Amino acid sequence: AADVLWDPDSGAGGPATVFGVRARAADEHVDLRVGVSRAAPARVLQIGPRTLRLTIYGAVGEIDRMAHGPGTGIGAVDWRQEAPARVDIEVTFDWQVWGHRLTVETGNPREYEGPRTSEPRSPVAGDDGVVLRLAVRRPPEIDPERPLRGRRIALDPGHPGAGSYGPTGLYEGDANYAIARRVFTLLQEAGATPILVRDGPGAVGLYERTGRARASGAEVFVSIHNNALPDGVRPFEAAGTSTFYYHRHAAPLARSIQTALVQTLGLRDLGALWGDLAVVREPWMPAVLVEGAFMMIPAHEAALRTPEFQERYARGVADGIEAFLAERNEQMR
Repeated sequence: AADVLWDPDSGAGGPATVFGVRARAADEHVDLRVGVSRAAPARVLQIGPRTLRLTIYGAVGEIDRMAHGPGTGIGAVDWRQEAPARVDIEVTFDWQVWGHRLTVETGNPREYEGPRTSEPRSPVAGDDGVVLRLAVRRPPEIDPERPLRGRRIALDPGHPGAGSYGPTGLYEGDANYAIARRVFTLLQEAGATPILVRDGPGAVGLYERTGRARASGAEVFVSIHNNALPDGVRPFEAAGTSTFYYHRHAAPLARSIQTALVQTLGLRDLGALWGDLAVVREPWMPAVLVEGAFMMIPAHEAALRTPEFQERYARGVADGIEAFLAERNEQMR
C-alpha cells in the first residue's frame, strides 16, 4: 500500500491513449520509452528468448511511429489493439534478453525527450502525461574459456527473518549463510565477483535483498535455502532438491543449477520449478531460489552441519552457474 498513489480521477474520460515508442541505447541496456496520456496498468511478459511484450490495459493506441536506430539491437517492433482497451507492443532484439525493468516517469507523452524529474516516480493529477520506461538488459560479455571470469553474481543466504529449524535446533539461516560463504569463495577463485546480499546474522527484507543485488550491478542472483513443510505434513516422501524461477529468462539458470546440485548432493531430484516467490520475481537479472536439502529430515539436518556437505552444496551451485553462463555464451554466438 505504501507504494501505491491513489488517483480517484484516473478513470475519468475513458481509456488512456498510447502514443509513440522511442528506443535509446545505453551501456548495458536499451531504454524503450512509451508515451501514455495518463497512468495505466502495464505488464511485461517475455514470449521468446529475444522478444518482450508490453501490455497496457485500459488504453487505446494512436501509435504512428516506433523509432529505433543503430545501437539498440532491435530487430523488429510491432503493436496491436488486442481488445477495446488493451494495447500490446512487441519488441524483438538481435540478442537474447538478459533482464528487464519497467518504471514510470512524468513527461510529455507525445514528444518525449527525457524525464521531467531526475528520479522515476508515480504520476500525479495535473501532469500532462506519463512515459512508461522499459529498460531491457543486454547479455554480458562471457569469456568462453572461463565463463565465470568477471561476472558479478549476487548470493542471497536465505533468512532471517523467518526460516525453519531442524529436529535438533539447527537454524536454516545459519546453514544457508555457511553454504553461501563457501559459494562466494569458489566463485571468487574462478575469477567472478560475488556479492553477499546478507553478510551477517541480521535480518534483511526480501525486496531489500533484490534491491542490493540491482545496486551492485549483479548479473545473476541465487538465493540459497533449505526446505521445510508445514506442521502435520510428512516430509519423507517429498524430501529432495529443487530450484525455483519465475521469469522465462531465468529458467535455464534454474535447470543448470538443479542438474549440478542433484549430481553433487545425490538427493531426490524434485525438478526446476516455476514459483511465485518474492526474490525470484526480480526481473533485472536471471534470479533463482535453491532448496538444496530438507531441514526437517534428521539425516539432512545432520549433513548440513558438516563442512563436507556444505562444500558439495556450494560446488553444485557454482558449477550450475558456470554451466549456465557457458550455455548462454554458445547460444549467443
